[in-house]
Order: sequence, then structure tokens, then C-alpha cells
Amino acid sequence: MKFATALLLLANTRYIAGLPAGCYDQNIEEIGHGYHDVETAARVARTLVSRESLANLNTYDTNTGYPVGFVEYYADCQQDGEPVMLMIGISSSNKNIAAGSNASLTIRVGDHQPGDRVDPHYIGKVPHSVAGSPRLNLKGQFINYKPTHSEQEYFVSRHHEAISWFPGNPIHDSYWVKFKVESIYFVGGFGDRAYIGEIPAEMYLTAKPFPSRKIPRRSIGSHENDNHGSIADSISSIVDRLHIALFGTSPDEYLSESIDQKHDDPQTSEHMIVDQTNEV
Repeated sequence: MKFATALLLLANTRYIAGLPAGCYDQNIEEIGHGYHDVETAARVARTLVSRESLANLNTYDTNTGYPVGFVEYYADCQQDGEPVMLMIGISSSNKNIAAGSNASLTIRVGDHQPGDRVDPHYIGKVPHSVAGSPRLNLKGQFINYKPTHSEQEYFVSRHHEAISWFPGNPIHDSYWVKFKVESIYFVGGFGDRAYIGEIPAEMYLTAKPFPSRKIPRRSIGSHENDNHGSIADSISSIVDRLHIALFGTSPDEYLSESIDQKHDDPQTSEHMIVDQTNEV
């Protein structure tokens, strides 16, 4: 019963993962201006592929009969919506494709390297919601590809350590490929404010991505807003309420009672003194 009460208290708070109250009221332009036309969806899809740089490569393991998906590095090197990738010979995905498996790529908002500054704003997106954000699945074929020097530089700018795996490296057999997109299934977020469904390949390939906003670099210890003091106070209040629901007392009262019990117990007090003496 106490646990259920605690869960209800969590559900009723206006804080989710440390976000300030009203966070779902911010970036209202993302929520208020939805779309349900496939033309806009094609532009959002192209924007997503351009901004992000990680994809789940989905293949089929003919030995086990199970689908397999692993994250892979990619870059939209030509800004044409068709990802360029480094294929590693030893990888399960490469072996499955060599054995005749079809392949698809799944990409969602947030699929980029840690620390990479990527614009998270999308039309129709619900801020701070994965389910309310765009994602897509690209089906197609890999072709051998020879990227230009500038394309290789762009790939490394998105994946710094990938230069160690370039073809000719002494670690792994590798080669460049490009994913030729043949079909797209797109989920723009929640269906009441974003398009969900197929996007014709030609429309996707000719769509113009939306411009990206410049994301400022954050300094260590910086805060997104100036009310972090009130946020901490509110979180402290939530902790107090949860503790009361679970244990019947506030954290301060619980701590005070525990100290009193230790002072009343001679053995406990003696051990505490010994521990303190040893520390000195």
C-alpha cells in the first residue's frame, strides 16, 4: 500500500527526471504546429537523417532464424538522405548481408555521439518525449562506395575514432558502403500532431531538409534556467513526501530517531566511539 502511494505521489508531481515544472509548456511551437501531410513528413525525415549519425542496422541471421540489430556509425556525407557507412568484415551484420539477408536502418531523434551538438527541435515533436519524437525505418540495398576526401573528413567529424577503421587499417578488414534507399516508413511522433506512414522514395530523396538551429556549448556546472534553487527545493519536498509514504516519517525525523536509538544502545555507542578513534 505504501509503495502504491509512493508511485501515485511520483505520478502527481510535475517533475520528470529533474525537469522543471511546466517543461511540457516550453517550445510550444513544436507542439502547437503539427502536420499530417506526407510532403512535410519527407522533409522531417530528411532532416532527421541529416542531423543524426547513428543507426540500428537490422539484418536476418539465417543460422538462428532471428532478426539482428546493431548500432552502426553513418554520416549523410552528400546530404542526399542516403547514409554512408564503414562496413567491418568481421561484423555480424556484414556476415548476414553476405549470406543474403535484406537490410534496413532505423534512426530516431538522439541517435548521435555523446557530446555532439545536434538540434533536437522538430515540427510536431513533443519536447522531452521519445515516443513523441520522429523516427524512421529505411529499407534498401548497400552498394560499394568510394567517398571523396571531403566526405571522409565529414565522416570523421561525426565519428572521431572511426579513422582507425578506414580501409587498409591493420586491425579489421573494412570497406565503404552507401545505403541506397528504396522505401521509408516514418513515425513523426504522436499521431494527433504528426504524420505516420509510408513516404515515397522519390519524394524523400528530393525533399529539402529543414534548417538546424545552432546549439550553444554548455559549460560545466551551467544551468538551463535560473530557478535551479526552486527546483532543488521542490525535489527535496518530493523526497520528503515519498519517505513519509514509505516509512511514516520524514527523512529528518527518521535520522533523528536512528541517532537516538544508537545513543540508547551502549554497544552501538561503544562501536561508534571505537570507529571514530580509529579514524583519528
